[in-house]
Amino acid sequence: LSLTISAPLWSLSQADRLLTWPWQILLIAAPLLAVLAGALPVTLPDLEAPVYWAVLVTITLVAGSTTLAPAYTQVQPPVRPAAVFGDNRFVVLSAQVSEEESPRRATLAVSWQALHPMPFDDNVFFQALAGSGDDAAVVAQIDVQPLGGARPATSWQPGEILRDTYELDLSNAPAGEPLTYYFGYYDWRDGTRLPVDGGRDDKLVLHGE
Repeated sequence: LSLTISAPLWSLSQADRLLTWPWQILLIAAPLLAVLAGALPVTLPDLEAPVYWAVLVTITLVAGSTTLAPAYTQVQPPVRPAAVFGDNRFVVLSAQVSEEESPRRATLAVSWQALHPMPFDDNVFFQALAGSGDDAAVVAQIDVQPLGGARPATSWQPGEILRDTYELDLSNAPAGEPLTYYFGYYDWRDGTRLPVDGGRDDKLVLHGE
């Protein structure tokens, strides 16, 4: 139940509202496991020998060492995230657009942290718009999987911090006109965008530097 493949089960049952981290399921299973372990010497007399328990404990610790080892990150999270996506699924820690003239392009550097398992492998959209208000028009855009498809959304682990960059070709954008950038995530099956900051918007609005 703590594996990524079980994420839809947690979402459909709403159990993710009760348990935040995968290891918390041990709080439910621990009493049952303790009873089972205590009954083993009775049902299997050979297990009364201490050497068997020493071997079993050693195998368990060695097998779980890679899972129990902490994963460190060099990213310094901000005091306040740039945006919260979905039903508090993940937060964008930083998103910065840099513009270059030769060749003319815009590069978005974004970092985010997963808070809960994602139910679907959403796509990323990154758009450049010229003009303002109702007259704004998309002059460049990309729609891709995060991290080039190597780490789809359903593979993100709660607490994990990830980083990626996205680049737009601005050769067709009007010269000398400031651009506005939209960044977000959407379900590629029907085009539904993930809500931002509790539904106040469906995208992150950015400006180049």
